[in-house]
Amino acid sequence: METIRDRMLGMAKLDRTREAITDHYNVISQLKPGNPSPVFDFENYAGGRTKLSDLRGKYVYIDVWATWCGPCILEIPHLKEIEETFHDANIEFVSISLDEPRFRNTWERMIEEKQLGGIQLLSNNGWDNDFVREYSIRAVPKFILLDEQGNIISANAERPSDTRLKERLSALLL
Repeated sequence: METIRDRMLGMAKLDRTREAITDHYNVISQLKPGNPSPVFDFENYAGGRTKLSDLRGKYVYIDVWATWCGPCILEIPHLKEIEETFHDANIEFVSISLDEPRFRNTWERMIEEKQLGGIQLLSNNGWDNDFVREYSIRAVPKFILLDEQGNIISANAERPSDTRLKERLSALLL
């Protein structure tokens, strides 16, 4: 990462470009495996709020998505299959929707219509929150895998449709 950053800085001609490169590097350098995950505290479809600290003691697989995202919706059947396979394992499946609060009804309807499982959370302000910024999320879907202490295993985990996810989870949990 440092080599790429240095090459990009060497090619950058504008100060604002160099600042953007440095800022982005500073964010992603915090996302190395073993580092503590950025935290969240979002509204839970089941009621109340859920924080990352509420899930301590379990592995956490996070799906960051939105109701308007076609690739996100295509992953739903695969995610449901993974959730079923690891139903009794020490893992929580958390889906964080980046839909804006004004589209809350659309989010709720999709949860019901698609019979989504796991922990369903709604971001407090769409894309505008610390969790999105600290993970440098610029597109969805985005998948993240954390250990039982809330440390990053992978800030760019495999999609549910990728057979390697099942292999990785099996190695961790079974």
